[in-house]
Amino acid sequence: MYRKGETVKVVAVSGSPRMKSVTESLLNCFLEGLGPDTSITRFYPYRMNLKFCQACWHCWLKTPGKCVLDDDMADALLALDEADLVVLASPLYVDGFPGAVKAFVDRIIPLIEPAITVDAEGHSRHRRRRMHHQTAVLIATCGFPEVDNFNVMRSHFVAMCKNAGWNYGGELVISQSGIARVPGVFDEKYLLAKKAGQECRLGRISNETMESISRPILDHETYRQVVNASFEGGFRGQASELLRQALNGDKKALV
Repeated sequence: MYRKGETVKVVAVSGSPRMKSVTESLLNCFLEGLGPDTSITRFYPYRMNLKFCQACWHCWLKTPGKCVLDDDMADALLALDEADLVVLASPLYVDGFPGAVKAFVDRIIPLIEPAITVDAEGHSRHRRRRMHHQTAVLIATCGFPEVDNFNVMRSHFVAMCKNAGWNYGGELVISQSGIARVPGVFDEKYLLAKKAGQECRLGRISNETMESISRPILDHETYRQVVNASFEGGFRGQASELLRQALNGDKKALV
C-alpha cells in the first residue's frame, strides 16, 4: 500500500508496435487511476535502440550490475531499479510476449546477482542486487475471443515476478480486442482499467476487477462472425449489423 501524498515511482512498458494501440489505451487508463502522486517513466521497446542479451556474464562477473551493451537499456535499468511499480503492457503474439518486449525483459539480468539462492517456496532463484518493495502488474490484450489464450503469458509473468523480486500486483487480460475500436464497446473495460489503477494504489488489483475486465463482451461464435466480416468490409455492413444484434441494438456502440 502506498501512503497518501507519497510519490509512487512507476515504470510503464508499452509493448505494442502500433501507435495509439488498444493496449496503450488500457495502460493510460490504469495509470490515470493511480492518481496524481505518481512519477511515470515510459519505455517503448519497439522504438528503443535495444540489443539482445548476449549471455556474456559481464554484468555478473566483470562489471557487476552494469551491462556491457551500450544502448537505451541503460536508462531503463536505472528506472527499473528505483521503481515502486512496474507495469508491463503487451499484446499477445503467438501465445506470448512480442519479440521486442521479451528482448527488453531479458536485459534486466544486471539487476540480479549470479549466486543461486532458495526462496520461501524452496525454489532456486537469483537475488536482486538491491532489494526493496516493488510491485508488478500485467496488462495484456489479444484478438482471439477466449481468455485462456493468455495462459502461457500469465504463467510467464508470475515466474518473472518471482525471478525479478517483484510482488505480484495483479493482471488485466482482455480478449476480443478486434472490436475495441468500435466506439463505446470497450468503455467499460477502460473504466475497469482505471479502477484497477486505483486499487493498485492501495495494494493490488482485486480479484473482482480482474475477473470483470477479462469477461468477454460477445459470445465466442458471434465475435468470430463479427471480426471475420470486418476483415472484408470494416465495421460497416454485415459486421455492423451482427454487432448491432449482439449488443441488443445499442447504437452508441456502432460506427
